[in-house]
Amino acid sequence: MISLVAHDLLDLATAAETAYPNEACALLEGTVAEHGIIVLRIHLAQNVAATPATHFEVDPRLILRLHRELRDGPTQVVGVWHSHTNGRAQPSATDLAMALEPSLIWVITPVRNGVAEAAAAFQLREGPTFAPVQVVTHA
Repeated sequence: MISLVAHDLLDLATAAETAYPNEACALLEGTVAEHGIIVLRIHLAQNVAATPATHFEVDPRLILRLHRELRDGPTQVVGVWHSHTNGRAQPSATDLAMALEPSLIWVITPVRNGVAEAAAAFQLREGPTFAPVQVVTHA
């Protein structure tokens, strides 16, 4: 399970709509609890992919900065979020090829004709393949 504050999920949907027709992306900061992942902060990122309409790449400077800032702290990078332009809330073959860290949750917001739809979450499993993860929101 991954738990997000409801307004953070709405902020991600807004970011996806704003970036349309390109994909948007972010890193998710939080904690790992016995019952799942708790997202405490969203870090929107610049999509530096060569083809941002069909791919995403989180700006490596953000990745490095966050790892430095969060080192030895109570939180960590717990997930990656991105939008799928006119796609589904399901990982693509490209997502599977990019997923190297099994502990990270992948949250995907599809955007059809500029309107964000419900997000879904996944985690890398052996195979390799993605398995669905329940998304829970709270105030």
